[in-house]
Amino acid sequence: MKDYFCWRGRPPLCDGRMFERRFRLRRAIVFEIYAKLQERPFWRRSINATGRPQAYPLQKLMAALRVLAYGTSYDQPGEYVRLVVATMMLATHTFIELSVEHYQGTYLRPSSNDELKAISRRNAVRGVPGCIVSTDCTHWTWSACPTGLAGQY
Repeated sequence: MKDYFCWRGRPPLCDGRMFERRFRLRRAIVFEIYAKLQERPFWRRSINATGRPQAYPLQKLMAALRVLAYGTSYDQPGEYVRLVVATMMLATHTFIELSVEHYQGTYLRPSSNDELKAISRRNAVRGVPGCIVSTDCTHWTWSACPTGLAGQY
């Protein structure tokens, strides 16, 4: 909490650029997502069977974002955010489901013809004419490709 968010009136230790670099999102977007999920059952802070409070919703969200931002295993950021693997796995999967549910209409939809034309123009300027999806369609030879180096040594 002290690293990334205001804590007891003190400014965060990491500025906006550092936050964006570590989580691949702006802090404002994280707070927007947090506002949407904090009232859902998994994300609410509850009391466990031993009478102790569970993890904070923001703690679970940051763990899920760390896993997704770096593509790491669930146990790697566990030391930093202090959550067990099962909670981090469930938080990540629940966050992905929430993202698909909420943002599907805006971002997970087929592109319109105007968008495809704009992408095609932008890629032509970059030197990849006719490429819409990725550079895989260009059939470039990569000089450092392991198969390209086969038999060289």
